[in-house]
Amino acid sequence: MTGPIAPAGGGRERYLDVYRAIALVRVGMYHVFGYAWLSILFPAMGVMFAVAGSLTARSLDRAPAASVIGKRMRRLLPSLWLLGIVVVPAMLLHGWTAGAEGSPLRWNDLVYWIVPVFDPPGSDWGANATSPLWYVRAYLWFVVLSPLLLWAFRRWPVRTALAPLALIASATVGWPNLDSIGASGDALRDFGTYGTCWVLGFAHRAGTLRRIPLPVAVLLAAVTMTAGLSWALTHAGGEFGYDLNEIPLAQALWSAGVVLVLLRWEPNLDRVDQVPVLGRMVTLITARAVTIYLWHNVAIDLAVVVNDRVGLYGTPELVVTAVLLTGVAILLFGWVEDLAARRPVQLVPGFSRRAARGRRRVRTSGATPAGTGPTPARERRTSRLAGRLVVAGGAAMLLVAWVGPPLANRVTEPEHEFTAGAYLVPWDNERGIDAMAAASDVLDSVSPVWYTPTDNGELVRSSETEGSATVIKQARAAGLSVIPSISNFRDGEWDADLVSRIVHEPRLRRAHVEAVVDEVVTHEWDGIDLDYEALDVVDHDEFCGFVAELAAALHEQDRKLTVAVPAGTAESRPELARLYKRLGKSADEVRVMAYDFAWQGSEPGPIAPTDWVDDVLAFVVRQVPPERVVLGLPGHAYDWGSGAQAKDLMFTEAEQLAENTGSKVHWNADAQVPWFAYTDADGLEHEVWFEDAPSLAAKLEVAHDYDVGGIFLWRLGGEDPRTWAVLERMTREW
Repeated sequence: MTGPIAPAGGGRERYLDVYRAIALVRVGMYHVFGYAWLSILFPAMGVMFAVAGSLTARSLDRAPAASVIGKRMRRLLPSLWLLGIVVVPAMLLHGWTAGAEGSPLRWNDLVYWIVPVFDPPGSDWGANATSPLWYVRAYLWFVVLSPLLLWAFRRWPVRTALAPLALIASATVGWPNLDSIGASGDALRDFGTYGTCWVLGFAHRAGTLRRIPLPVAVLLAAVTMTAGLSWALTHAGGEFGYDLNEIPLAQALWSAGVVLVLLRWEPNLDRVDQVPVLGRMVTLITARAVTIYLWHNVAIDLAVVVNDRVGLYGTPELVVTAVLLTGVAILLFGWVEDLAARRPVQLVPGFSRRAARGRRRVRTSGATPAGTGPTPARERRTSRLAGRLVVAGGAAMLLVAWVGPPLANRVTEPEHEFTAGAYLVPWDNERGIDAMAAASDVLDSVSPVWYTPTDNGELVRSSETEGSATVIKQARAAGLSVIPSISNFRDGEWDADLVSRIVHEPRLRRAHVEAVVDEVVTHEWDGIDLDYEALDVVDHDEFCGFVAELAAALHEQDRKLTVAVPAGTAESRPELARLYKRLGKSADEVRVMAYDFAWQGSEPGPIAPTDWVDDVLAFVVRQVPPERVVLGLPGHAYDWGSGAQAKDLMFTEAEQLAENTGSKVHWNADAQVPWFAYTDADGLEHEVWFEDAPSLAAKLEVAHDYDVGGIFLWRLGGEDPRTWAVLERMTREW
């Protein structure tokens, strides 16, 4: 085993600075765009852990372990504390309490904002600010364990490097079951995922990687990366399907392969400083790495709000604003990194001429000028004392934390009742009322589409017909819950701008919550349904915040809140994952509109192919507790052939059309839906795809497989009359 590698000339290993800078930029890009391929292009977290492992090994070769751990904690924790000073009060002001839904406050868990042996807690409102803190917790554990890991590496280098991979591979097949032990399981999972990268940092520092011929290193990396990518492609999971961040074993293998090549390569990147702006940016990012990592998500959230206020909705504008706000965070909070590292405070490291001249003088003289600071002996004593105090405090905190770690992630499988609901539309009121009578033994609730928001946040009744009273009377007589629906469909289109204004403007938001609750209480509805469609992604967070407020207000009145959401899969609509997850914490039902796969403006095809519905539910139940997921089933049909859009029909009309035209009804075995074709009087070819009882039964089987909380039908009136018998039989067997 060789000794530690010293960079030529005693200076910095500039390529490590470049690696870390690229990794931080990539992390920011991922949080803006959410593209899964970014994790494959450059596995930023693995690279950051590897660089940190290498630098930690260098420090352990030069100083006692307690001193190294103390210094690294001193450089990390003050920046975390500063974030907590800002974020924790903000979360409390936004309603984070012990009784909050989703992520309730546990006061004793706030200790993890001081020493993050487990993830510092946060509210749903502050989720974006706290979600990156897992890295701080994982880094802390790696630093504390580094003396032991380095001892093991020097004796059994290969086995020590492979041990984390063995852990994550074993956990992937279920032993140990990390999900069952809550926060402790999260810590072990991250150790298994990135531990090999950290140990490869040790190998880099010891010179072990340098002795491997580069072609051999590339070959080993290619095998490892291929294994990781193959596992990812066959084990899609989490919020974003094939995202390595959601597939730990694939992440571990891919990251280890990339890190092996990068650390073995050791490119000479000193020339980066010959490009003035580029070199200075690398210096800035490196000197403010902790600040950038901790605050960039906050900057992105604020950028969404700022850009919305000024009417900028494009992604390029969002990126520019987020970068500028991250720069503001560097100016406001970055100085703490200089204080923690005991170096001169600079507002913008890398862009200070005086600091640059100072660095050149230090490199030339190799000594500290007399009278400019503490003596080396005193500094070593102070550092050792501080290190021992920090380590002792951390050990005590660890002992307390281990006795009662937070178990927020413990897997539970609560029992739940299956519910069935259906929508009624005012333009087909009579048929809807007749169908409700036939289905009253099967249905639990009805949702008449009656309301639309106004520009001032109030509600307007979209139908004041005589039939509305009949709906209420008949529903009450049948023992059905009445949960009217509020829709943003007005003036012939989905008015997303209206919803955006309401959820972003505090006054309108409060007025809308009050108007909805007043309407529900006044008319003694059992709850309310929100069907706000065509929302822009940039409005999702504020919309979820509004839903949480409305749900809390309705729950105080013992009323339900259901929310209709668009259907998507991990591949087609990954951006919906966060929407699903947050709504699932507030709404009593997340009504997934699993229909219109083919729609009025598309090419002819199945409205709700069963395999697509399966993919949709697989995606949704990863984000929402299954008992809160309610699957939407279509009862309608589309006739494509004349005009720019298909004609909207119901089953009975499609059935009659097939009979009148003498068309043979076919069964599409792949989609498990019926369809037929005909030629009209003008010689135009038509295709009609529709839903009947057998096709709905196939989708009910899928719903059963995922043990969802229920189903709803869009819509009552003209559906296949056999639907209710099928639903009654299947729910009885559920």
